[in-house]
Amino acid sequence: MVSRRRCQVQLVEDRGDVLLHRAGGEEQFSTNTCICPSLDLMGQGGLGCMTHWYWSQWLPPMQASDGTWHRGSMIAPDVFVEGFWWQTAYFGVGVLLTFVLWPAINNGTAKFQALLAAGLLGPTAAQVRVKDLEVSRSSCSPRWKPHLVRVRRCWS
Repeated sequence: MVSRRRCQVQLVEDRGDVLLHRAGGEEQFSTNTCICPSLDLMGQGGLGCMTHWYWSQWLPPMQASDGTWHRGSMIAPDVFVEGFWWQTAYFGVGVLLTFVLWPAINNGTAKFQALLAAGLLGPTAAQVRVKDLEVSRSSCSPRWKPHLVRVRRCWS
């Protein structure tokens, strides 16, 4: 037996998808405008860190404050990503960003957008209350139905 709560959630999600396309997705545009650039930078940064060992040889040389010349990214004043251990650490950071953090954050923001759409386009609390009252009214015993009809006529 499917629970009533699961049916309501499914209805809200289905209704949200349909209404999102009808409404033009204004809330989706605003969240995409904020989230998409940061996710792109995280993905590209991770790939850049993983491949830094290869393309760093074409970076222009930079002079440190002690007068020595270095090729590679400068991650702090006079700290350059050169040598095996720095490249290995950079590769590890790239793997972490690309395969661990980026998918988790991407999935989290997708769930946030789905919740936002369902919350904005789903039924209001008053609509849910009315639906619950209609369900409870329809499930009352048959001996009360004539009384409910009289009450309804009095209020109409």
